[in-house]
Amino acid sequence: MNKAVEGDTSPDDAVWGDMLTLQLTYRGVDLEAAENCAREALAHCAESGESPEQAFGDAKQYASQLAAARVPASTRAKVSYPDRLTTEEFRETPLLVPGGTLVLAGIVLWMKHGWWSDVTPAGLTGIALMGATFAVAATAHTLRAEGRPRAAAGALAVAFAVAFAAATALKLMPHTVLWRIPPAALIPVGLLLLWLAGHVRLPGRARRAAAGDASDQDAEAWLRRLDGLLRGRHKVSRADARRLAAEAREHLAAGGARPEEEFGDVEEYALRLVEEGAARRRTRESLNWTRTAALFVLLVISLVDRDWNDFGWWQWCTLAAALITGTWLARHYRDRWPSRKAVAARDENGGT
Repeated sequence: MNKAVEGDTSPDDAVWGDMLTLQLTYRGVDLEAAENCAREALAHCAESGESPEQAFGDAKQYASQLAAARVPASTRAKVSYPDRLTTEEFRETPLLVPGGTLVLAGIVLWMKHGWWSDVTPAGLTGIALMGATFAVAATAHTLRAEGRPRAAAGALAVAFAVAFAAATALKLMPHTVLWRIPPAALIPVGLLLLWLAGHVRLPGRARRAAAGDASDQDAEAWLRRLDGLLRGRHKVSRADARRLAAEAREHLAAGGARPEEEFGDVEEYALRLVEEGAARRRTRESLNWTRTAALFVLLVISLVDRDWNDFGWWQWCTLAAALITGTWLARHYRDRWPSRKAVAARDENGGT
């Protein structure tokens, strides 16, 4: 920021400028361009006497507008909402999530059991299956980001099945001690997986290479891909995604053109539908509610599986996390309840 602007900028305006810079880089704008945008915005405010909120609005919303103008559509179309991760970055998660879990498990077991911990058939099988559960669940998120919601649902079903197998193994398999290992040994294994996640790219959906490929001429495949991208990558409701795919199908049937010729690249067309308002994304609050609800269920399951006669510090931490999460969910639902009733009443009255 130049000296003149720095001298005329209030602390609140500077915070807004820093937030704008952060949000722009978060959306794919390079750091130098992001800083220039913030500098220009604050210079305008210094000359006009307006606050950044008065002149440009919320920093996040303004960053979205600027990013849409500065980042090519071909780049924006590959980013998943709301995580702002590309499909290539999502492919790191099947190794990244188990790696982080092992590091955390090593630290917790080290704090709980000390330098040495017993290894039992139940514990060994359980931790292996839980690692597989996290890897498959991460793969499900990767599939959703690639626009394959059906495959993602299948992967989640497999993850639940493996998690059930892990819980069964912990309950039914023998707990006789096989050997003892230092829990800290899990930490370098987890760090190795984290390193591999950044250097090994797992295979993803193969891209169609040739414009004249037979699969490109299949309009239904293009329309299914559109539906999957809207639902998976952009978090559009199933009803909206199907409606837009049906409208595109009718348009193609009337004109007889290929979808690539009529609408262009399917990823960019899906993004255009979202940005132009034809398809509505689920709100961040709704997505956060879903994720928090899933965490709450996991915490409750963990508490039910515990021995209440030997309730240690880790169980107390889990109980506290469950109470905090449950309270947040209850308050969130209570705050949303009036709007839910209003929407229901409007629908009953025919949308008036």
